[in-house]
Amino acid sequence: MTVDSLAQDRYRRRGIPWIKISGRVRYLRSDVLKFLADNRFGGDGA
Repeated sequence: MTVDSLAQDRYRRRGIPWIKISGRVRYLRSDVLKFLADNRFGGDGA
């Protein structure tokens, strides 16, 4: 994912949940890992 695609997802209110702290966007590690697991394609799922 690019910085631009993350920004577009925030604008469209989709994708990884985020928070803003002191003007900076932050993602919780658990949210990122869940998003990656939920959006995995290919392989055997292991």
